[in-house]
Amino acid sequence: MQKNKRVLLQLKELPTLLNKLYMPVINKTTGKASIIKTKGGRESTKLIQMECIRQKANKRLEGRLSMKIDLCIKSKKKEPDIDAILKLLFDALEGVVYVNDKQITFLQVAKHTGQEIDEVIVLIEEK
Repeated sequence: MQKNKRVLLQLKELPTLLNKLYMPVINKTTGKASIIKTKGGRESTKLIQMECIRQKANKRLEGRLSMKIDLCIKSKKKEPDIDAILKLLFDALEGVVYVNDKQITFLQVAKHTGQEIDEVIVLIEEK
């Protein structure tokens, strides 16, 4: 019997929030609008990916995935929306921990406020 592959990742800071992740731009030549990732979004993505490698969490899981996430938030006053944190996290893990975030078939997220530090704990298991 084959044992399920799993990845445990612990991030010591919160990813860039969705409302600070992208910015609209207008192409000066064509006049067409598009959206690009901000400098902060690119830096946050790179930090998450480097942390995956440092923690040896870069497994490139290929099957269906179950993901459990604990968001530990220090401040009760500036409590971010769950979805604002998850977008960058999913995108940053893509190509490093798993091939594509569409592999995720089960997702459980818990937000804990009033914690000692900001932290994200992610457990991903291949089904």
